[in-house]
Amino acid sequence: MQDIRPHLLRPLKGGAPSLIIIFAIGLTIAESAHLFGIALGLILLSWYSKYAFILFDHVVSGVEEPPALDIQMVNPADEQRPLAMLCILAGMYWVCHALSAHVAAWAGAVATGVFLFCLPACAAVLGLESNVFKALNPAAWFRMVAGLRGLYLVLIALIAVYVLLIIEISRFELWRPVQLSLLLFCGLSIFSLLAGFLYERRDEIGMEVVHSPEKTETRKLAEDMTAAAKLLDTAYGQMRSSQHVVAWKTLSDWLDSRGHNLDDYGWLAGRIDTWGDPRYRNRIAEEYIERLMAANRNDLALEVAARALKRDSQFRPKSSQATLRLAHIAAGGGAPGTARALLEDFAKRFAGSPEIGAAEILAQRLA
Repeated sequence: MQDIRPHLLRPLKGGAPSLIIIFAIGLTIAESAHLFGIALGLILLSWYSKYAFILFDHVVSGVEEPPALDIQMVNPADEQRPLAMLCILAGMYWVCHALSAHVAAWAGAVATGVFLFCLPACAAVLGLESNVFKALNPAAWFRMVAGLRGLYLVLIALIAVYVLLIIEISRFELWRPVQLSLLLFCGLSIFSLLAGFLYERRDEIGMEVVHSPEKTETRKLAEDMTAAAKLLDTAYGQMRSSQHVVAWKTLSDWLDSRGHNLDDYGWLAGRIDTWGDPRYRNRIAEEYIERLMAANRNDLALEVAARALKRDSQFRPKSSQATLRLAHIAAGGGAPGTARALLEDFAKRFAGSPEIGAAEILAQRLA
């Protein structure tokens, strides 16, 4: 299981701490005003509950930083989930009370236990679906519990710890704004924890998120490919204008900027193959083979070389060491024809190379 501390402590980041402090001070003022403070207290509690669900939305979407409260968030017509949750809680209480009064005390106790166990799942369904009828569906609760699996038990245990902590905080004679700040933090932390666990189990639950490592990687890859395609179009135009030095520099600068990624070489080799100019095709193949052999990707290097030789019998790797090594690999890998082609003009192409003797011995063996 991943570290849960970021979920628990998320209300200490972003715009949440200032909101907690302001609401704690506002609620303290509302308490001291007695009857006249009821309206202020209800407004602040309404805003706080709206913010809790907004925080939930951010976390399940993959946004790490809690949002700052703005005027749109507290629009009474814009966020109805807190009111729906209050109605659900009232309905659960009525069911438990009715069972206790008209059936048996144990029936009410069982219903209370089931409701308390399923309450986080109910809140999760309401938070995700924004639909009170779906949130009232017990089948949706149990699907949520099954999706979270062991994390749901962890969630229940941590919520129980928070409830005990809230009870203990209420017993201490702390300065009231500090006490309320701690209570408000606990509430937001529970919402953050619930949303964080949903985000971690997004695949099991079948939840679509706006931000995730997978989506970020996919989006980045798409952006990179779009930029690479534009750059390749630029290089192609330079090649067609006979600006070959400039065109090659465009390509090599891009490879430099990408850290000479082997996948980039493979992609570039495939695209340049359609240009019709063998000089670019062969040069990319030379560079690609060198990089592959440096990474001990010998099978793929041999495949690239064989493909290049098929297109152009005069193609060779750019160094005598790479050519001889590749010929040995081809000879030992069941491709003697490729090995012979690589060694055919070795002495002439790499005159003065210390590998000539070894190349001639290998060529004689293959003859």
